[in-house]
Amino acid sequence: MTLLPRQQKGVMKVYRLHLQLCTHQPDTWRIVEVREDATWQQLHEQIQQLFGWEDQHPWALGVEEESVGEGPFDRYPLYSQIGEALSKQRFEACYQYDFPEYWEVWIRIQHITLVNTPPLFLLIDSLGESPGEK
Repeated sequence: MTLLPRQQKGVMKVYRLHLQLCTHQPDTWRIVEVREDATWQQLHEQIQQLFGWEDQHPWALGVEEESVGEGPFDRYPLYSQIGEALSKQRFEACYQYDFPEYWEVWIRIQHITLVNTPPLFLLIDSLGESPGEK
């Protein structure tokens, strides 16, 4: 992980994330840049959009063996900012969707940069078609 200089006013950390759909062939992935103040709920909504899903099924998000949600045992509340977890040196998360079909998206940081007034989310690259919802 690269050490970043001190942040200046208006400058934000931006995380470039690799989203790999693991339970589908052929190879399907998305690379997206996410601002540090995005929430877990917003990340969920973006993953739905990026993979062409319509949020019709249950989903779960696990971060470093901790869960995201609104329950008493969830480490990260849905509306908390993702920057807290993403600032760890070895971040990895698993997004699961549509439990009967069990689509699994692994989320890994490619790199972190400082950007002046970045968009909340930005699609950088993609490969492959997503499975449709049933």
